[in-house]
Amino acid sequence: MTRHGPPEHCPDCGSALSHPDPPTVHRCRDCDEFVFHNPTPNCRVAVLESDRVLFARIDDAHRVEPSPDDPEREWMLPGGHLEVDEQPDTAAARELHEETGLAVDPDDLRLFDAVTRQVVEGSHALVLLYAVARRATEGEPVGASDAAGAAFLGPGEFGGRERYRTLYDEPERYREPSGLRDRARAALAGQDRA
Repeated sequence: MTRHGPPEHCPDCGSALSHPDPPTVHRCRDCDEFVFHNPTPNCRVAVLESDRVLFARIDDAHRVEPSPDDPEREWMLPGGHLEVDEQPDTAAARELHEETGLAVDPDDLRLFDAVTRQVVEGSHALVLLYAVARRATEGEPVGASDAAGAAFLGPGEFGGRERYRTLYDEPERYREPSGLRDRARAALAGQDRA
């Protein structure tokens, strides 16, 4: 199996797989077992402060593919993969803290979307997007873990030297940072009315 792509060999016997229903269903030619290539769950958090969203700068040492942009200026929402037996909101809070130093109670996170996308070509993820107001977090944003920096940025601050990282197959509504901000803001506004 390639590191980020679909399986190529049977995990039981090591034989090459056939592809009866790509990209998801694969079958072992020798043991006749099915092997599936399913999306990996991932959580991201949009922390809102006025018109700005907290972004993490990607640490080049943890990059899964070469950047077309200056890696010193590439930003995305903080987040990452769930661990075994971890609830999604707990994973989102953990990843936010690991990457930015901000702590949040998972109960304060508001789920505002779930999307499937390719992180890099052939590597699919189911991404759960959460929103939280800055006032519900504790700490000051700093780059930590696999993030080289953390900062609140507005949509107008991208486009020059700073780059908003879109992934290989980003849903249209999130190809611009304003899409994230607006949907997260709407989710929090709905929460305030509840």
